[in-house]
Amino acid sequence: MINDVNPYSIKDLKKIHETMTYLIVNKPGEFRKGNEGVFDENGNCIHMCPPPEQVDTLMNQLFDWMKKRKNDIHPLILSSIFHYEFVFIHPFEDGNGRTARLWQNIILSN
Repeated sequence: MINDVNPYSIKDLKKIHETMTYLIVNKPGEFRKGNEGVFDENGNCIHMCPPPEQVDTLMNQLFDWMKKRKNDIHPLILSSIFHYEFVFIHPFEDGNGRTARLWQNIILSN
């Protein structure tokens, strides 16, 4: 599917997440509706993700920025910034790391 998706499309990102996490997560391909955090092995919160009501806006801002800058920034830098911001936003309940790594490769292969 890598060659068939638009790396600057949130719709395609959701489709890839859905395909990759089907039967593994509760709501594949859907942005989270609840609060989320990243915890270490001791249960300590090491990152509190933005509230769910900000996810759509933050993802739209990220993808709009990528569309505007894709011809000005080297793809390696663009994909790295995407990865960092995506993991910070943590838009899905689960599968964010897998999706970020795959999407970074999609940006680079494009």
